[in-house]
Amino acid sequence: MKPLSPCRLSGQHVRLLQDRLRASDLEECRILGYSPMGAMAAGLMFGDAFAALDTETAQPVGAFGWSVGGIIWSLWTPLTKLQSLQVLRESPNWIAELVRLSGEKRLSNHVLATNKSTLEWLKLTKCFAIDPYPVVLRGEEFNYIETIPAMELN
Repeated sequence: MKPLSPCRLSGQHVRLLQDRLRASDLEECRILGYSPMGAMAAGLMFGDAFAALDTETAQPVGAFGWSVGGIIWSLWTPLTKLQSLQVLRESPNWIAELVRLSGEKRLSNHVLATNKSTLEWLKLTKCFAIDPYPVVLRGEEFNYIETIPAMELN
């Protein structure tokens, strides 16, 4: 059995996740002026949002989605090694589905330049182009990321 199962994000998932997120995700939310609940609620209201549930506990360990304007986003709790491997393995399928649902050719966002674990994960998925030159947003450096269209992945 897979350790994680995606499902539609609910208000209950948001409440369970908001205080358990990784420090790097909390920091990005803070810098960009969002509470974790506000960031996930925006995903619920203005796009499609999903939770990754731990299949043993039925507890959410992360949330991801897209929102209006072609924004792709994700917020995670600290994952176990097995969960991390599955997220990495499943991410190309999840990302392709988000792009399909959005109706956009590409989705994009900015990642805090000091958030090395997320930037490394984005590289490992092979689904994102990452601008190596950070831009300054709200006084902090962020790297621009953009999904690579499926036809370019082959």
